[in-house]
Amino acid sequence: DKIFPRNLDQQRRMNIMKLVRYLEIRHRILHLYAIFGLTAFIGLPLFKYLMFYDRSSGRPLLDEYHQHASWFPYQLKQSNRAYPYMYVYETFITIFGINCLFTWDHIYTVTVAQFVMHFDYINDQLKELDAKQTLEGCKSKEFYESLRVIIIYHQHIYELGDKLRKTFNVSLFLTDIISAASMCFHIYLMANSDDIIAIILFIFPCFVQVAFTFDNCYQGTRVAEASARMQTA
Repeated sequence: DKIFPRNLDQQRRMNIMKLVRYLEIRHRILHLYAIFGLTAFIGLPLFKYLMFYDRSSGRPLLDEYHQHASWFPYQLKQSNRAYPYMYVYETFITIFGINCLFTWDHIYTVTVAQFVMHFDYINDQLKELDAKQTLEGCKSKEFYESLRVIIIYHQHIYELGDKLRKTFNVSLFLTDIISAASMCFHIYLMANSDDIIAIILFIFPCFVQVAFTFDNCYQGTRVAEASARMQTA
């Protein structure tokens, strides 16, 4: 935030609109997912319960009538009388979890996007330098002064990159571990289910976790490519 361009001219030179457009498109995609994906994820178990479960039968409720395949003491998840309370609780957990995921993703994505923006700006500054100026007495001082400013700026960005790595290393590792465990668990549930709605419900988190894992890799690739472009600038 301290080095983010404040004046309009500097923002144009650093191509801020490219950053803004990228974040806007990403925000719209996540917004659509939150509307349609979460609605289906939360609503399908309730729809199946209302349409297909015989409440007078007294049969225990299976995981396919719940949003999360989990365990609760005293057989609360299997109880028909406790189902409304469990459904409200699971809905709260779903919204809370996806909000935490989106918040972390937003912080990570915005940080990486700004990091890439600064690298691209350094590359543009290097391209604007004319090495022929070193042969001219008056312009050589201007050339080396511009180069010195770019080097200092570049070193500062590298220091920020090191802080970025230290900040997100553990969280990315834990996210990947938890996502892998969750996908294995949901695949196991799908393999042991013959119900189409249940399979759709179980496969939905897998797609989300694969997408976010892919996106994390993509963000790392963006940083690597931005830093590599400096060698050809």
